[in-house]
Amino acid sequence: MKENAQCFVFDANFYSYRVCFLPNDYSPGNRDRFWGFVTQLPNAMWLITRNLLPALLGFGLFFYLLRKK
Repeated sequence: MKENAQCFVFDANFYSYRVCFLPNDYSPGNRDRFWGFVTQLPNAMWLITRNLLPALLGFGLFFYLLRKK
C-alpha cells in the first residue's frame, strides 16, 4: 500500500509556502534526511503590493498629468 505525501502550509507576508514530505522515498541509508519538496505561492498581499498598487498609482499619475494640462 502506497502512502500519500504529507503536506503543510505556512503563511508569510507575501508568500505562502507548502511543504510536502514523501514517505515512500525514505532511504534507510539516509535516516537523517527528509525527502520532499517546498513550493512558494504568492498570496493576496503580493498581488496588491506588486501588481494592483503600481497599476493604481500609474493610472492616478496619468489622469493627474492629463487634467493638469
